[in-house]
Amino acid sequence: MSALARRYHRIVVSARGEAQVEDRWEHWLVHLLWNVSTRTSALGEAALEGTPLTLAGLGLLENVSARPGITIAGITRRAPQTQQALSQIAARLEKLGLIERRVPRTGRGVSLHLTAAGARARRQAHDAIEAFESDVKQALRPARHEQLTKLLEETKTAIVELAARRRATGESTRTGPGRRAGGGSTRTAGGVE
Repeated sequence: MSALARRYHRIVVSARGEAQVEDRWEHWLVHLLWNVSTRTSALGEAALEGTPLTLAGLGLLENVSARPGITIAGITRRAPQTQQALSQIAARLEKLGLIERRVPRTGRGVSLHLTAAGARARRQAHDAIEAFESDVKQALRPARHEQLTKLLEETKTAIVELAARRRATGESTRTGPGRRAGGGSTRTAGGVE
């Protein structure tokens, strides 16, 4: 058995004394990332409870704040979300009066801009997430938090490059209807880079 196989499988002895291979799928990187992401997203959403925003909404506001006039298509190129999902988030934020859509002078696309209420909501939500991030940092200890952040940034880059190589060779990066490489059917990361 290879070292990698030993990491994900374990030989156990049954009650009858027979050796059996136990699958340790919960140690696969993809499962660990999904598990941590799901739990972190739930806690992040809870941290935003006193605001009108979700993590996805905050992510869109962060993108619009950093790049005034960006389009949904522009955010889609940066975020692991579909254009349709981002359009729905933008429509909700517009209805709440947090962003406004404008037709640029070029007449191409519709640009997004924060309203004054959107800037206030973004700051309030940003502060709530910063407090949550601080709690996570303390739980992990600052040095480990920094290591993990660096490893996840490297992992993100590697996954993006892997998806690009697969697209270049014609290999599908989709894992099912509406899903793209690096993301599942639930996308709450908000596209903040």
